[in-house]
Amino acid sequence: MLFRRDFIEEDILKVINAGSSDYYYVHMAAAWYLSMSAKNNREDFIKHLNKDDMDERLIALTLKKIRESKQFNREEKEEFSVLYRGSL
Repeated sequence: MLFRRDFIEEDILKVINAGSSDYYYVHMAAAWYLSMSAKNNREDFIKHLNKDDMDERLIALTLKKIRESKQFNREEKEEFSVLYRGSL
């Protein structure tokens, strides 16, 4: 999979699947990609921000990447946290 700016849903699902790996750096890369998909393809990202699609570790790491990113404003960061808590 090549890096694309459009963050299509098919790629998001592939990354979620790869992110279930036990390898730390695979998890980190998946979380980074998912955080960028949250910024660039919010609708498809939100569809998969739940325990049915992502394991808890990947969700937590992705939300951490969103919180640490300067690409999201404060309201967006809070919104993703609330969306996740609401899906539990």
